[in-house]
Amino acid sequence: MTHKNLLFIIDGYYQGGSNRSLENLLSFIKDNYHIHIYSLRKTKNTSYKSIYGQYNIIQSSLIFSLIYNFNLIKRFRSIILWWFHIDVFHFLWSKEMKYIYKRINVDIAIGFQEGDTHYFASYFYNKIYWIHCDFAYPHSFHKYYDFFYKKNTIVKIICVSEYTAASFNSYIHNGNNADYLLNTINIDNIIEQSNKNITDIDDTNFSIISIGRFVALKQFHLIPRIVNAINLMNPQTDFKWYIIASGSEDMKLTINEINKYNLEKQIIILGERNNPYPYYKNADLTVCLSRSESFSYILFESMILGTPVISNNFPVAQQLIDNKYGIVCHIDLIAYEIFNLLNNKKKYLKLKNNLKYFTYPNKEILLKFEKIISGIL
Repeated sequence: MTHKNLLFIIDGYYQGGSNRSLENLLSFIKDNYHIHIYSLRKTKNTSYKSIYGQYNIIQSSLIFSLIYNFNLIKRFRSIILWWFHIDVFHFLWSKEMKYIYKRINVDIAIGFQEGDTHYFASYFYNKIYWIHCDFAYPHSFHKYYDFFYKKNTIVKIICVSEYTAASFNSYIHNGNNADYLLNTINIDNIIEQSNKNITDIDDTNFSIISIGRFVALKQFHLIPRIVNAINLMNPQTDFKWYIIASGSEDMKLTINEINKYNLEKQIIILGERNNPYPYYKNADLTVCLSRSESFSYILFESMILGTPVISNNFPVAQQLIDNKYGIVCHIDLIAYEIFNLLNNKKKYLKLKNNLKYFTYPNKEILLKFEKIISGIL
């Protein structure tokens, strides 16, 4: 059987959820398809270029690279898109599509991130648009791209959770019901990486971790208020909360809140960690405070490694987290739920023991992926 050529169009080779999702997916399907990677953007951070080195990376043409990466031209295009819903890059997409077809026979082009990867994928005969965001949550690209999705009514659209698909269908109203496919997770790799030694978590205390980026969406700045509330319930409660996060947008506010409540010894900002998995494994509890997520690696990876979770009740958490393995509640109740676990060992151990039987549905996800691909060809 001849393997089909799948062209994955990405925005760039930088760190982020979309590339992480693609990396995991490719690790499962690489033996069944010819994988080709095309990046729209030339980025300084090219960490994923080496990760994708085992596949066929297609370099953009010189003319595409010069025009697409020229900021003044892109700004002009954005203005025209915003006001007139006309894409002045039509000639560029068309020319670059022909450039790629001269190099490979593309069976399916997959735009793997919202926005321009979908614009480019639309010029190929068979295409899929992959959605990683919650369309019910305000995004800056809505004004630029909503009209594009509303007119593309015969394209296969894949979202990363059932809620995200429902959100897209409700928001766009294009008559095309988006399907959903959970992200695959490389469990063997997670378990292997989790066995690395770490020394910056105090195992004499009950340890809580939160992982992500210092952006307002993740609400790390609420952690000091939650810790203070727990301490007021019982000043003798013995625990530490570790934040593993990169970025700076919300860091200053978080530090100010830590200082405000004099919690410098109880809340420890560890910064970014290339390998977060030993922290999941060694922590007693993972807490997610996000306002919205389209899919949550943090919650699933924690459960895979046997650590119970507490999450703010954004829709995906409500949909994906079984109460056998964790707790989903309103943000105002998180302090109480943490306090309850800290002081109710039986309840905590029940969650911990239940996680021994937690399984992630990679097999079902991959079967559905193959069905989607075969349904297009």
